[in-house]
This record gives sequence, C-alpha cells and structure tokens, in this order.
Amino acid sequence: MPTMPRPRPESVRFVTTAPQAKAPAPPFGLQRWSDDGTATVVMLDASGGDLSGTAAIAAQVPDPGTFPRRTLVILLGEASRAGGAWRRLIRMNTAPVSRADRCSALLVRGYVEIGAGPDEASHDLVWGWSESPRAEAGPDRSA
Repeated sequence: MPTMPRPRPESVRFVTTAPQAKAPAPPFGLQRWSDDGTATVVMLDASGGDLSGTAAIAAQVPDPGTFPRRTLVILLGEASRAGGAWRRLIRMNTAPVSRADRCSALLVRGYVEIGAGPDEASHDLVWGWSESPRAEAGPDRSA
C-alpha cells in the first residue's frame, strides 16, 4: 500500500484558541515560526474538557474554506492545558491527543489528502490540505 509523503513546508505559522498556550518548537525541523507561513500549525486547547472524541477536536479545527487553495494544516499531537505555575513547573501543561481522532476531525471538517506521522524531531503530527490539486483542474472533458 503506498504511503503519502510527509509534507515539507518552507514556513509555518502557529495558531491556537488556548490563551495560555506557549508555542512549542516548530515542526519539520524549522527554526522559527512565521506570521505569514505557507502552512498553519494548530495546537488544540484541552483546558475546556476532554479531547478524546472527534467532535470535540473538530470543533477547534479551522474551516478549510477560510484558507487559500492548497493550504497545509497540521494538528499537533499535544493540546494546551490550562494550569497554574505548578503544572508548568512539572511540565504537565499539555495533554496528548489521539492521532486517529485528529485525522477523523480533519476529515469531518472537509480536509483532503490527510496523513500522519512523526517529523524530524519525532513530533506526532497529523496534516491535511484545504483543497485537492485535482479540484483546481476542473472537470475532465476528455471523453
């Protein structure tokens, strides 16, 4: 079975709905975040409750229609979790989010060419595209 290649964005921007979230190191071996990145990396917010289901995750995934055609959107494997200084001190300010649920959330929201896997630093990533390249070509009129 063929596997989809891991994307290699030139730049990424960080977005989250978690007001307390601190941006982690950028994925894909990139050195910094960019305000106008070609791809969008989403950190989910687990401070409002459980993120163990597709619906709860999908509610935090941006609508693919809000992005330009062929925009790569990546969901991080750890969600931000609210907590005081004690949680930050013992590094419990994130919570793992199931890879399967993140993939399903992208599918539910309408993303295409969904994939998953680790990056160079072993971050657990899930990604999808806002529109398929075949959609840009228009209908097949060869018949």
